[in-house]
Amino acid sequence: MNAETTQCSPAPAKPKLMIFGFSNVASGAGFTTPLTEILSDTHPEVEVCRVGLGALQLHIVPAFLRSALEAEGPVTHVLLEIASSAFALHPLASDALTREFLLDTVRAVQEHDAQPLFMLHYRDMRDRMAHDVVASARSFCQERNLACLDLADALLDEMGKEALHGLLKDEAHTTPDGSQLFAERTHAFLAPFLGEPEKVVGTFQPQWVRRCVHLREVLPTHELEPLEHFGLHQEYLELSPETHIELRFKDRQRVLGCSFLYHSGGGHVGIRCDDDASATSFAAIDPFSYVTRIGIHALKHYEGRDVERIEIGPTKPAEDVVLLKDRSKTSLKTLLGSVLVMDPFPKPN
Repeated sequence: MNAETTQCSPAPAKPKLMIFGFSNVASGAGFTTPLTEILSDTHPEVEVCRVGLGALQLHIVPAFLRSALEAEGPVTHVLLEIASSAFALHPLASDALTREFLLDTVRAVQEHDAQPLFMLHYRDMRDRMAHDVVASARSFCQERNLACLDLADALLDEMGKEALHGLLKDEAHTTPDGSQLFAERTHAFLAPFLGEPEKVVGTFQPQWVRRCVHLREVLPTHELEPLEHFGLHQEYLELSPETHIELRFKDRQRVLGCSFLYHSGGGHVGIRCDDDASATSFAAIDPFSYVTRIGIHALKHYEGRDVERIEIGPTKPAEDVVLLKDRSKTSLKTLLGSVLVMDPFPKPN
């Protein structure tokens, strides 16, 4: 699919809700599990799926959302819990970039004839924000007449800081009581929409359309392994330490980043674009997470880089990475996933 086309799924036989977001969606301890349980009682006709992207930034949402919608088939509603991203802490964060990512996110939902529904989850940034992403998302939804549930500033005003922080076990994740409250509030918000989905009014035109190039498109003869993590299905290529491969695109492509799967092994993976004089590397082993999750090696954060080919490998031990809880490192294998690319959105005539 390129920027000039949209891919519409056939109309589903019954409502299907996709819950898409970051760690509070990925985690079984977040609001998603109790919300699904409540919906099974009140709306048994609604199928629910969830896709959680832990510890990633807002710019990767449109590409993985498109991939998830393609894999899940017809979806009628998409609940987006994406404003709590650590993007708010990034020095490049801005209102303009936030709106660009949100435009592309809503366009991805539109391409699949689904209704976008935003949920703003509270996160205690402790005055460390480079930009208030939640405020930008709230204004974006108001200006575009998009349904939005504010469980961030509005809940803080309602409950007060001490009571709200009592529902958190850290700055971003809820206690069981907090998860239950967020689930109940989200259910009350969703219920009126779960009949016939409303068509989104207006044309959402981002500067760039972000999507995944699956490895099968650039490595058609390699053996790939289909894996699913927190609802996101991708095919991965397992690279041994000495493996060296080349990803070659049919046309020069603006690459946003390469995805891979963090696990209990891995190391520093060499990466070279086109005719770079020397290779750089990315760490395919994660010291900050207790779970297997997707990682991204970005080419020029948020802007991407125009390339024809990417060379990946070999892998060297990451002696500088110390795993949490004294976990022992396993093999140096790397699990390489999709390439995230950006297509310019066509200008109107």
